Amino acid sequence: MSHITRIRTQMVEQEYLLKALEDLGHSYTLGQNEHVQVQLPAVLGTRTMTFEKRGGTYECVGDWWGVRVNQREFLNALAQRYAYHATLSKLSEQGFTVASEQKDANGRIHLLLRRVG
Repeated sequence: MSHITRIRTQMVEQEYLLKALEDLGHSYTLGQNEHVQVQLPAVLGTRTMTFEKRGGTYECVGDWWGVRVNQREFLNALAQRYAYHATLSKLSEQGFTVASEQKDANGRIHLLLRRVG
């Protein structure tokens, strides 16, 4: 029996989504139709999970009963890594570089940025 769930995210850029997936150690393939943009093979469990672009943002689509990861933890970690890459990219465009980076006990990332010029 299928228990497909669609979860809307705030993610809009494929580049940062792919980097976030790589950071978390997940392999992926790029989709071959207009909706499925990114596909995670069944390495997360017995089911394939996809990221589909709908209305400008990505939706995570999967049968969470067949996935061996906690849905909330997976999506929170993915969102954090996505935000990390998006932030660094936007700040780099403005001339900032990372002087230091630390992760606290709660998993929050603290960046010290420097802008030369």
